[in-house]
Amino acid sequence: MYTPAPTLSGPAVFQKIYKEGHRVHEKRIAMVYVLAPSLAIGISTSKSQGGAVERNKLKRLIKEFFRLNKENIKPVHAVFIGKKPLLADYDEVSKIMLKLLRKAGLYK
Repeated sequence: MYTPAPTLSGPAVFQKIYKEGHRVHEKRIAMVYVLAPSLAIGISTSKSQGGAVERNKLKRLIKEFFRLNKENIKPVHAVFIGKKPLLADYDEVSKIMLKLLRKAGLYK
């Protein structure tokens, strides 16, 4: 059965993570995270990074990565920030996400 990746919502939650979190950067995605009892993600992109179609595609690809790999990721609340140029396909997103999570020590 399909179960979506748990998501963070609300500006207060994002601000708390930005303020208290640890930062890890890669070429096209940055991650800010805090350890938590459960896994949840938030994704932030700005209009300057492309149209709605491109931004939403990046969000879908990141959510799909977490859906497929949630058993291997330590419990964390993480916000992902897209950078220019936005990513094109799942393989590229997957490689960068693995690098970010391994840098942070969050991938089992």
